[in-house]
Amino acid sequence: NVNRPVPVLVDMGRLGGSAFVHHWAIAYRIANGRVYLGNCSRNPSPTESQFLSAWQSPALPYGFNHCGVYF
Repeated sequence: NVNRPVPVLVDMGRLGGSAFVHHWAIAYRIANGRVYLGNCSRNPSPTESQFLSAWQSPALPYGFNHCGVYF
């Protein structure tokens, strides 16, 4: 909403990478039903539903689907 990049912890297996490998990607844009990720070469622009699936990974303990917003 404030046009800032946001670090997000995602399950790379849900974005086309190795299963149960978690990675901090940088979400820098959401447009046309896609989330654009920097530092994520496997799937740099997943659909919103793919992103939410990777972000809400059941392999992470409850409460570990993190993101960080810094001003």
